[in-house]
Amino acid sequence: MPCKNASITCDGRVLTIVVDLAREVGLSKAKRSIIVGTTGGNITIPNAAGFKVCLNVIKEVKRTAPSIVKNA
Repeated sequence: MPCKNASITCDGRVLTIVVDLAREVGLSKAKRSIIVGTTGGNITIPNAAGFKVCLNVIKEVKRTAPSIVKNA
């Protein structure tokens, strides 16, 4: 699975990860978080032999409390 809303580069010994925090990719499988960026699992870091990265950037789903209606 390719990266979604994540860009990963390596220049020498510096790894740079860029994620647009204003963008949303979708809901997590459990529907408790919104995925903002992901590598989709372990991926090899370009230009860094022997190194891998796994990235998930998430934010909470804002839930509203269920309304309680009491019968009179």
